[in-house]
Amino acid sequence: MKNLPPLIPVITQDASSGEVLTLAYMDREALQLTLDRGEVHFYSRSRNTLWRKGESSGNTQALRAARVDCDSDAILLQVDAAGPACHLGTSSCFSRSLEPGSTLEFTHSHSGARSELMRLRETIASRRGGNIDTSYTAALLASGRARICQKIGEEATELIIAAMQGSRQETISELADLVYHILVFMEGENIEDAELASELARRRPAKEE
Repeated sequence: MKNLPPLIPVITQDASSGEVLTLAYMDREALQLTLDRGEVHFYSRSRNTLWRKGESSGNTQALRAARVDCDSDAILLQVDAAGPACHLGTSSCFSRSLEPGSTLEFTHSHSGARSELMRLRETIASRRGGNIDTSYTAALLASGRARICQKIGEEATELIIAAMQGSRQETISELADLVYHILVFMEGENIEDAELASELARRRPAKEE
């Protein structure tokens, strides 16, 4: 990924139960803040920024101990977790079991639609504070909430018109424009992907008995 500082993978583990909680990443600053303040900080690869675990959800992690592996390329943190560790509301991000014969969609290859959305999110984040004369994204981010919301409204209207006229390709094009402006809004409001995913998970229908 472009414009990212050197990152190191970090596993968090419940200090009392030993349960593995999360896999995330740190840069040097995130690690130093974690060690100095005793509160777990990570580096967001989607937004290219530092963040404190639980800063919006309240599900913080207090540091109990930190260990580094023999090659100094991975970190293990033992923590006291205040609330669920996973953005889906589970105590651990590793809540799904894999049995013989199980299939799994590998997401780390960044393939397909998810890959394009991740790349777009990263590109938008990289434009923050950029030259507003040469970058539409930088200019839109600099224009503020009201202008971004206005553009979302305009793009939503254009999507509706295209859909009602029955042109599939035009509808897809307008939908892409709307998604882009929504991602710009998320960047401008500092809304993490995990926060949106958490809200979507909260709305997921409960399994029928």
